[in-house]
Amino acid sequence: AALEEMGRRHMAEVLCAYEPSAGFEHHRASMAKWLRKRKLSLQPSQILLTHGGQHALAACFHALTRPNDTVLCEAWSYSGIRRIADLCHVRAEGVDMDAEGIQPSSLRQKLKSTGAKLVFCTAVVQNPTTATMSLARRREIVAICKKAGALIVEDDIYGVLSGEEQPPLAAIDGDQTIYISSLSKCLSPGIRLGALVASENLIPNLQHALVALHWTAPSFWAELFEFMQE
Repeated sequence: AALEEMGRRHMAEVLCAYEPSAGFEHHRASMAKWLRKRKLSLQPSQILLTHGGQHALAACFHALTRPNDTVLCEAWSYSGIRRIADLCHVRAEGVDMDAEGIQPSSLRQKLKSTGAKLVFCTAVVQNPTTATMSLARRREIVAICKKAGALIVEDDIYGVLSGEEQPPLAAIDGDQTIYISSLSKCLSPGIRLGALVASENLIPNLQHALVALHWTAPSFWAELFEFMQE
């Protein structure tokens, strides 16, 4: 129905043109509305639109790491993290896990031994284990990373779909956490529209990386998504 409506409105001049690299403000406002489902109260200026979650993850690597750096992730981790790390010549080191995901004691030790300043993790329905952190665990992970001066990249790809009520790591500390969401797991894998949320001081470097990786924001999918929310 949304596709039919887009066709009726003769939107080729919008859909086939470059969009601002962060996305039009009204498209980012639609994403902010969507992310309220995850207890995130955001302004459009805090959101960068991406061509899916993988694009957002790649931007984090390119903006925040250099070759031979070490980043931390779950011992059983999403394969896309490993692929990007290899491409960027960055070492991805696994942190021990339990039924709730990353173990705090192992994270603390790995941060100290590696000097890593970037931690990739999924708090809800972790891939591939499906582990989900309790609220207490989420707060502990954020506190450990904050004390070590390490940023968290939270891949909340299944967050909206999960229907769980606990806040994501980004809602606990938005300055410490870079937040990633996407429609691909919640609606359809071919819909390449995601969101990257970060503190104001990180936005310029992340936006630069997004442009280098994929020149323009995903106009077509953003417009379709906006129609779907009407």
